[in-house]
Amino acid sequence: MKRGWVAAAACLLVLAACSNSDDASTATSGTIDAGPAATAVGGVTPQGFDTIGLTIRDATSSTHRFCMWLADTSDKRDVGLMKVTDLGGKSGMLFNFEKDTNSAFYMFQTVMPLSIAFFASDGSFVSSTDMVPCTSSNGDDCELYSATGTYRDAIEVPQGGLAALGIGPGSAIVDRGACPA
Repeated sequence: MKRGWVAAAACLLVLAACSNSDDASTATSGTIDAGPAATAVGGVTPQGFDTIGLTIRDATSSTHRFCMWLADTSDKRDVGLMKVTDLGGKSGMLFNFEKDTNSAFYMFQTVMPLSIAFFASDGSFVSSTDMVPCTSSNGDDCELYSATGTYRDAIEVPQGGLAALGIGPGSAIVDRGACPA
């Protein structure tokens, strides 16, 4: 990602108030896992984004279904979750790219610490890392966070929230569709 939309991407899954929410996700098979859904009363929610339901198969072959904000255009990836303080009951944000990339993310104007996971075009897990907000007034001063290989999708969640969604080594995105009811 370019720095401009990297900041937005990094901003995406802001609130660290992870809680299980039955309306945010349900399991399609294996374990039932609502995943983290961050909310804050009166916070800033993502605007202008669609949502997408994702199914993750974890390393034990259990599946986890949840709802995310979707950043699937350059403009939306540029904005991501910048300044967002309330995920509106969603588990995070999915950044989808039209082709494989190795673009880096950064946390300029992102108010909450985030974790990010990268997935290859076949849905397989590439790598993940934790990211900290950048308080500099200049985005060029912010640390860059990269995958260990090329990727097609990146998922940002409140820091520490990947495991609750079944995301880690051996996991994969196995289905996309409407958000679970």
